[in-house]
Amino acid sequence: GTWTSTSTTTKGSESFSFTEQLINFHGKNLPLTKNIGGRTTQYGYYENGLLKYQINPDGSWVYNIYDSDNRIAKAEFELGFIPHFDVCIMNDDLETAQTETFEVIKNFLAK
Repeated sequence: GTWTSTSTTTKGSESFSFTEQLINFHGKNLPLTKNIGGRTTQYGYYENGLLKYQINPDGSWVYNIYDSDNRIAKAEFELGFIPHFDVCIMNDDLETAQTETFEVIKNFLAK
């Protein structure tokens, strides 16, 4: 079954309250939703209890794929902040990403 938990935590002089909807999954209390200040994050799990996805309040999401040793093999994601930028470079190859970044900077400075 599921249940709701409300907690308050303090960081410095600020206090934050949050509400979680929890599920007991293989002996672990895992959140299904977490609401902090009216902003809700949703979570989903594989049958073995590993995190399958997370949907953030801004609509961005992460979807995890695991290998046979239960390590994240691939994380697919949608970034909610991308519309706030003119250019977003994402590449698994660092050298290619660096080259693309330098090209964007060079073109910007040439304007």
